[in-house]
Amino acid sequence: MFEISVIVPVYNRSELLRRALESVAAQTLPPDEVIVVDDASSEDIREVVAGIGLDAARVLRLPHRSGPSGARNAGICAAKGKYVAFLDSDDQWTVDKLALQMEHLLRSGNFALSCTAYHFHNGDGSGTVRAFRTGEFRTPDLAFGCGLSPGSTLVARRQIFDEVGLFDTRLARLEDWDWLIGAGKKYSIGIVNEPLSHIYRSAPPDGRRVVCSCRRIRSRHKQTFRNFGVRYSLRFSAAIHHEIAVARFNDRRYLASLRSFMISITIYPFRESSFYSRIFSRVMRELFR
Repeated sequence: MFEISVIVPVYNRSELLRRALESVAAQTLPPDEVIVVDDASSEDIREVVAGIGLDAARVLRLPHRSGPSGARNAGICAAKGKYVAFLDSDDQWTVDKLALQMEHLLRSGNFALSCTAYHFHNGDGSGTVRAFRTGEFRTPDLAFGCGLSPGSTLVARRQIFDEVGLFDTRLARLEDWDWLIGAGKKYSIGIVNEPLSHIYRSAPPDGRRVVCSCRRIRSRHKQTFRNFGVRYSLRFSAAIHHEIAVARFNDRRYLASLRSFMISITIYPFRESSFYSRIFSRVMRELFR
């Protein structure tokens, strides 16, 4: 019986996929299987995988585009491991990522899934380490959004997906946030506060698809956060409007973005000072670019 299955969804991105798989091959705790889910790429993904020399790797090619959720779901259904670990094709792991995260999971005994701190890299070469104040997250901690980046830091028991469900294929974006909100109702999410992944900012998605996803997530989970109290309800609503503001900003709809951003901070202005400085820096970079 396999113990750890790594799931790497990919659509083209051959060169980036090579970097991601090399970081899997370098793990001090090698996974038992690596499932590269080829989401109907036009590039030769099998050739890239074969060139890495990962004996545990296999390619699962989908006949039609399924999107990030569909590709991950296909990998989950095919996985034989007790645990599944996720890695986006444009990211990479540190060499001890699986070893330290599995040690944390097994030692604690309290967690069935976990995420880690990570190095975040902007497209301009700048970056930062994103860590968290607590060693445990539940659904209320996700009201302000999904900074956990589970697409490349999440390790979870395979059985959780049988209990909680798979990723929602109707969501073009933010499917990770949606799934963790549901999972956090039943399970605590253990946090390894050591940066064990490198997350790279990719090209922004179509803003309209993000807005549609935000509206679906709001409709699905607004009552959940209301049940936790006014503060969490306001945080969740503010987070939704913030995601919409970012999507419209990326589409260069600056006035619409400003309107959504003002709604967000009006609903819940109590943010860390670094939040406002990050927003200001992002706006300045874009305007002067």
